[in-house]
Amino acid sequence: MTLTRAQKSKLPKANLLNVRWWSTRGIVAKFRLANAMAIHIGRLEVSWRMPWLERSARALHPELFHEDRAMSPCERELVDALKAFLNVAAHCEIKSGVCGCGEDMGSHSDPYSAGHSPTDMADQVVSKAIADAEAAIAKAEGRS
Repeated sequence: MTLTRAQKSKLPKANLLNVRWWSTRGIVAKFRLANAMAIHIGRLEVSWRMPWLERSARALHPELFHEDRAMSPCERELVDALKAFLNVAAHCEIKSGVCGCGEDMGSHSDPYSAGHSPTDMADQVVSKAIADAEAAIAKAEGRS
């Protein structure tokens, strides 16, 4: 698969031409970089812009290539499972029966003497799980 013109336009550009003089003892070598070519001759380095190597572009900037990648069956199954969990969490009451302080919710001491209103431990855990599931679905579907 090759890079499309739209994808290429979003990738960062290397300098058209770059000349550097290194203070350390140099080498003689030619390097192909992700989006440039460089030649070292002694302390002199000359580099110039080249087309992006596709593999490097995809590894360094995956956000630009997410829309053209279809989800695998396994990923689709995981997204569907997360959506099912969100549906259950939205329509069911999830309780642990224990307050955040460790007391039983049914026999919790008076809020004035306990210094707090009783809050089920599951509230915080489920709220975080819902937020994480929504973020994972958005990422998998390319919306984040």
